[in-house]
Amino acid sequence: MVDNTYCSEALKLDDVMLDGNTWTPKKINVTVASALDNNTPTQLNLMETLGKRSRNSKYSKKHWLQEDLNENSKQFRANSVAPLLIRACKEAGFYVRIKGWEKEYSALKFACHRSRPFKSVS
Repeated sequence: MVDNTYCSEALKLDDVMLDGNTWTPKKINVTVASALDNNTPTQLNLMETLGKRSRNSKYSKKHWLQEDLNENSKQFRANSVAPLLIRACKEAGFYVRIKGWEKEYSALKFACHRSRPFKSVS
């Protein structure tokens, strides 16, 4: 028979792991252009946009990358656009990885790495 103390501690560990999966940062800031025809940089908090698609009538605001990021090829997205978003998430305290391009939504898809908080490696 398993010791009650062991079971109790194992359940606590499970709770800690579940809490880690629901951790949410308050801000993930990226620099974007102020408008399609205005390249003035402005900060966008991605947390205000996650889970909202521009095709959804409840959220129709669009955001534009700056002119120097005006290219839409697989290699450019992987080498130039993705690192900007990955770095912004790292600064917010967690690690994401690029999942790929979703043609249906014309969107670059990212996934949180098992919802683990980012830990800097020295």
